[in-house]
Amino acid sequence: MWHGWADGAIAATSSIGYYRHVERFMGGRARTQDFFRLFLIPGVQHGGGGPGLTEFDALSALEKWVETGQPPEKLIASRSAGSVVERSRPVFPYPVQGRYDGVGDPTDASSFRPFVPTEQRKPSPH
Repeated sequence: MWHGWADGAIAATSSIGYYRHVERFMGGRARTQDFFRLFLIPGVQHGGGGPGLTEFDALSALEKWVETGQPPEKLIASRSAGSVVERSRPVFPYPVQGRYDGVGDPTDASSFRPFVPTEQRKPSPH
């Protein structure tokens, strides 16, 4: 499943809520990942388009998963002007986010690594 963060018709948080409900029902993320993944695409409106990374191929990823059993670890979303890619990002299955590695080209998907927000260390209160 994918949902655009800039969707003005249905909030992306509704898809997050649905996904979390399925996770709880199935007994956790590990069990859910076998058949269901949620990809949140930056700047994409309802059904596509928008100011963000509107070019991505979710259908081929789904076909590969169904036909070969290999689930998508990420989608590559991009934005082009004419035939030139202006920027691209990896979109990982929720809740994993792409984080710039600080080394490569910040407009290229290869410069991003997966980051799980819940694994971030919280600062000490002292």
